[in-house]
Amino acid sequence: MAALRTTLRVGRLALATLLWFAAFVTCAAVWPSKKRRDRLRDRVLHRWSRSVLRILCVRVQVDGEIGGGGGLLVANHLSYLDVPVFASLLPVSILSKSDVASWPVLGWLARAIGIQFVVREDKRALPLVAARLHDEVRRGHDVLFFPEGTSSSGASVLPFRPALLAPAAEARLPVRHAAIRYATPPGCPAASLAVCWWGTMTFLPHALGVLRLPWIEAHVRFGREPVRDDDRKRLAKALQTGVERDLAAMAVVGPTAP
Repeated sequence: MAALRTTLRVGRLALATLLWFAAFVTCAAVWPSKKRRDRLRDRVLHRWSRSVLRILCVRVQVDGEIGGGGGLLVANHLSYLDVPVFASLLPVSILSKSDVASWPVLGWLARAIGIQFVVREDKRALPLVAARLHDEVRRGHDVLFFPEGTSSSGASVLPFRPALLAPAAEARLPVRHAAIRYATPPGCPAASLAVCWWGTMTFLPHALGVLRLPWIEAHVRFGREPVRDDDRKRLAKALQTGVERDLAAMAVVGPTAP
């Protein structure tokens, strides 16, 4: 049964990805307006993300106000599923570390859906990052990034790196935070092993494990108030504290089958 489920899901994911991005490439080729192409990209990313979650039977529960309409959003990072989960909830532009672009499969998908890459160690790139953030916010987009710098098992929140928050601190932009966690069905491997992608895990075996799961529950909690600070280290600490507090506040309720 698990083998059949995996095979069907691989086919459906491939088909959904092909159809949505073929539609994007076709429409983008005939629309000269960058604004319309960006709007189309956001719509395609949103619809594709919802398709991915539906195929994988990922149920998303949300606490707090989703918000949207332009701003910066940070979250803890657990899995490659984080992006479709957040993109299914609101139009977001993704800011990611540059080495993701070279990853097999994921790198191609990241470039296709318009993820913006930045070399975090290059301080000379910070003005460019700041300009991108301002541009996205002006266009009414939420910019999502993961200040931990890598994904984790979810046992704790890794220290938030202040570097990506420097442009937001310098401009005193408000930054919202969200906390995410996953759950798997009883009798299946724990989410920390089956859904969270971290440490020395390799992509293909892990992805096959995700495909075998009957269903996944994603729980997202949005913070109440944005944080603003002109010091990047204080800003990083305040946002990390907010994510930790919201993770602790999430009700621990046993997942139920759909």
